[in-house]
Amino acid sequence: MSKRPRLIPAVVVLLACIPPPTLAQSVDKSFYYKLSTQFRGNAMKLDVFNGGAKNNLTRLEADQDVSGQFWSFVADADGTFRLSTLFRGPGMCLDIFNGGPNNNQPHLAKCANLSGQLWIPTKTDKRVEGAVKSD
Repeated sequence: MSKRPRLIPAVVVLLACIPPPTLAQSVDKSFYYKLSTQFRGNAMKLDVFNGGAKNNLTRLEADQDVSGQFWSFVADADGTFRLSTLFRGPGMCLDIFNGGPNNNQPHLAKCANLSGQLWIPTKTDKRVEGAVKSD
């Protein structure tokens, strides 16, 4: 008799103990969020160009009290989120260019059923520099 069948339940129990990625349960949809990168730190926030040739493109800007830096998360049924700004409103979502000279760059576009607008926030063990711990 093989010992392998006994191993299967043990593996199943072990896998059940691994926590899933942090998704909807950690995002409070009643708040706006400011987004920064580990690379640039907490002093630089994701913002949106207003008008001109770069209209609706995004960039990192110094932390300010401007509506283009306030992002809301709207949950999708599959556990992903659409991100929009207080500035442009819920009809414009953070998207990624697919091809062309801006390939893979983020920008705001009309919200649609596009995979480039479905974001997966994943909590890491890295803290944002200068961030205040909340309980």
